[in-house]
Parts: sequence; C-alpha cells; structure tokens
Amino acid sequence: MPLSFFVRPHEHLVEEYRNILLVDWNPPALERTLELAHHTLYDAGLHVMFRWAQAPASGSPRPQHYIIPPGASDDVVEYINNLNKQKAEAFRKRRTSPDSVPPPEIRLAEETAFHLSVPSGGSFRRSEIIIEDPTGFYRDVRSIVFRLAVEHLLPPLMQHHVTHSYFLAGSLAEFARSEWDDQPQHRDTLLAELFEQIGRKDEAIVLRESALHATNPDAHEYLTKAQALIHAYLDIGDVDAAERELFKAIRATREEHDEEIQSLLGDIYVARGMSLAAHA
Repeated sequence: MPLSFFVRPHEHLVEEYRNILLVDWNPPALERTLELAHHTLYDAGLHVMFRWAQAPASGSPRPQHYIIPPGASDDVVEYINNLNKQKAEAFRKRRTSPDSVPPPEIRLAEETAFHLSVPSGGSFRRSEIIIEDPTGFYRDVRSIVFRLAVEHLLPPLMQHHVTHSYFLAGSLAEFARSEWDDQPQHRDTLLAELFEQIGRKDEAIVLRESALHATNPDAHEYLTKAQALIHAYLDIGDVDAAERELFKAIRATREEHDEEIQSLLGDIYVARGMSLAAHA
C-alpha cells in the first residue's frame, strides 16, 4: 500500500504561484518555482532533502528516496539508485563535504527530475509514495518547472553534461505523458516544447497540430497554440504551411484577435520575402 500525501495548498503558496505567473520566466524563475514545489510537498507532510544538503539533526526522519518510475530503462534505474546511495551517505556522515557538491545546473536537474518523477493519485505511475493532488496545484506548479527547465536548464546540460541531459529529458517526457494523460492538448504542447529543444522539430510539429486540433476555438489558449504551430512551420522554412494554418486560425476565431493576427501576417510576409530572396 503506497504512502499518500495530500496537497491542500495554503493561501501563501497559491499567492506565490500567482506571482510566478506574472514574472519573467528566466533562469531565476526556475529556482523560485522549484522552491515552491519543495514547500508544497513540505506543506503536505513530505520532507525532501537532496544529497548536497546538510543532513537533519539527530532524531529527524530519514529523507525520502528518489522514486524510480515503473518501466524505467536500466540506465535511469542505475542513475536514480546512485543518487539515493549518495544521499544516504550524506545522511550518515551528518554533513556534506564541499567537493561533493555538484555544480548548480546539475543540482537543478536533480531537483527538477525528482519533482517530475513523483506520481500523483491520478497518474498511471505507481510507487511507494503517492501525492494526492485533488486541486491540481502541485501538477500546475510542476508544469511551470517543466517549461522553465526545457527553456533554461536543458540547453546547458546538453552542452556540458550530456548524461544528465538524457536523464532530465526522459523525466520531462515521462511527466508530460503520465501526469497530463487526461488533458491531451496540454500533454502534447509540453512534449512539443521538449522535442523542439532537443532538435526533433518534425515530431514537435505533429504534436502541436494535435494540441491545436484538440482545443476548442473558443478557448482562450486556441490562438496561442495556433501561433506556436505557425512559428514552428516558419522555423523549418515551410512558409506555405504556416500561411495555411494562419488562414485556418482566422476562420476558427471569427477574425477576432486582430492584433495577434496582424503580427502573424507580418511574420509570414517577412519569411516569404526571405524565401524568395534565397531562391532568386
């Protein structure tokens, strides 16, 4: 029987979430959102201590282990087991030696992977720990972590710490697929952002098309998804496809959002001119 922790966020956590939505989503915002994720679990009764942190005082409960997602590949299992061993060693020594502290981007990667790997009650993943999240607050916080990690954390890892980037990318994909299975349009949007970052642009376009088609044209995020798809086509140089999607968006939104439509028309006009010049 898994041990359940119930997320019932207090007002100060909700207020911090709202504030994060309003700030620039830059690298410091990732650290801020991870801190909110930590406090959310702590508020639910789950204390998380990472391997580089000072071990708790005598008598404090042992820290929870990182969770291994069911069906994880052998390299992911080995990676997480090594993290758990290192954390247990830090606990036994009651201190962390300076040379054992990983660089900031790896610390952020480990924190991010932990939060993305924790299964919620609505997930098909199972483990010894389940986070009951009836309001979806923790899941929403983790979605922000996902997006910030894709944009600001994954690129430096891919450049300097390839092994960690593979592990993080796998955790990101697993989170989107398992925790957002009930909302395919959001799931596919998250996966598209990930695939674009790792260079799988054709697959990202398929996912963006799927996300757009699953979204009601009256929904406020419909045009946002249409814009993302149009720019994805422009990024690969398919101006004709971008133009077709723009006309679909104009018809679907009944010619509303004039400012956004005009901006997209301008982007397509510039891309068309560059394409013609390149073939002149």
